[in-house]
Order: sequence, then C-alpha cells, then structure tokens
Amino acid sequence: MSIVANSIGPKADMIAAGNEKLDNIAKTVDVMRSIIEVLSYVKGCISWEVKRVVHLSRPVLVF
Repeated sequence: MSIVANSIGPKADMIAAGNEKLDNIAKTVDVMRSIIEVLSYVKGCISWEVKRVVHLSRPVLVF
C-alpha cells in the first residue's frame, strides 16, 4: 500500500511519511493475524483435550 508522489518538497515528504505509517500498520496487522491464528490453534487443541478428558472420565463419574 503506497501513494505515489509526483512532486518534490513538503508534500512529497508528507506522502512518504504516510506511506511509512501505512507500511507499519500493515506489518502490525500481519503480526496480529499470526497471533490470532496461533491462539485459535491452541484453543482448538485445548478444547479437543478437554473433550477427550471428559469423555474418558465419564465412566468414573457414573460408577
């Protein structure tokens, strides 16, 4: 994501700073997306493990 600067001077500097901010935001979003994917995976593993433990402990609770 970037905006092309046709002029040279303060306006071009502002556009360059804006491009840098957009790049930083894009990097932050990518990192957050990766963290969410990892947390979703961990949540899936934990819920599967809880279901397995509950299933294994049912006969013990019944008797």
